[in-house]
Amino acid sequence: NMQFKEFFKSDSNRYDAYVSRLVRCTPKVKLVTLCENNFPIYRATINPDKSKSIFIVGGIHGNEIGGITGIMDYLSRGKFPKDITLEFFPILNPTGFISNNRFTDDGNDLNRDMCHRIKQPEVKSILELAKKIKPSLFWTLHEDESTDGFYSYYSDEDKKSLWDKCVREASSYFPILDGEIHGDKCINGLI
Repeated sequence: NMQFKEFFKSDSNRYDAYVSRLVRCTPKVKLVTLCENNFPIYRATINPDKSKSIFIVGGIHGNEIGGITGIMDYLSRGKFPKDITLEFFPILNPTGFISNNRFTDDGNDLNRDMCHRIKQPEVKSILELAKKIKPSLFWTLHEDESTDGFYSYYSDEDKKSLWDKCVREASSYFPILDGEIHGDKCINGLI
């Protein structure tokens, strides 16, 4: 809870504070609403209409604010690559964010829904957009209190070089994990 207060400087309505901060980034970022559920879910686009794109999704679990704060910090800096479209979805789970909870207000884990059921409107909206745009990389940001190193799961062997590049970039900010995490072998930050 302290992290929320430090980042958003607000006790009363963290979501309003987040939206205010996101809107301040808009001179260089195109901001639209991805979906309306209980709270709007925002999509921040940098360099629209490039031939390649990357989706970066934060706040799937509302109590994992590292991805949310990282996205907000990156957007506020205003220095972006020019050759690729970046699609940011800073908070996919607003009700979980507001209650500092992993789940949505109706008890759903959006991460599990994304992989298996695809019933929740937040997940349906982002996956429909991904099918239309076909991003080169779809990256969901999470936190793991069992480690303090960076690691990433990847699924497409043909895109491993892109993941390797992401790990190299991350290595200037974070220690990179090697070894085992949750029963999975991690080599140079990749599982």
